[in-house]
Amino acid sequence: MKISLLFFILGIILIFVGYSHQLKPTCNPNSNIEFINEDTFNTMVKNNASKIFNQMNHKNTFLGNGE
Repeated sequence: MKISLLFFILGIILIFVGYSHQLKPTCNPNSNIEFINEDTFNTMVKNNASKIFNQMNHKNTFLGNGE
């Protein structure tokens, strides 16, 4: 009985905290969004994918040893 009352009170507190964060969200109003064209995006993805692939070839991450 005591543990169920504890969980009930904890649940009420968490619901109150979540609701108060929803009413007053914290965000940065000065964030800038920049649009890029598709060619630039594809180049960025290609470069990042090749960098990750090269890292995987030089380091065996699945076995945990850093050879």
